Amino acid sequence: MIRGPFFVSPHAVRRCVERIYPRFTYEQARDWLILACESAHYVKPSPGDKGQVWRASRAYGRVRLFVEQLPARRRPTLMTVLPECDRKMRVEGIPEQSPRRRTPSLL
Repeated sequence: MIRGPFFVSPHAVRRCVERIYPRFTYEQARDWLILACESAHYVKPSPGDKGQVWRASRAYGRVRLFVEQLPARRRPTLMTVLPECDRKMRVEGIPEQSPRRRTPSLL
């Protein structure tokens, strides 16, 4: 039986274990990702327009997911679990930007 809106790649499962739940087995991480994908919503196109960034609901820790439509598959593929913020995502050709903080103006 096929579950969830996306095909979950083995790489995504390994990233889930690495970045979110290090004590999960491969099967536990895969099942957790399938459930997280069911609650996910579209956020934005990915840098370089190779795919899309989706975010799981708060019940799943608002995990960011990179989804791509591969020609060989009917369903979109969950390629990887992204770091928790854009600053940690390195994209070739796009320099990392530090968050801008506003300093309170003096009166």
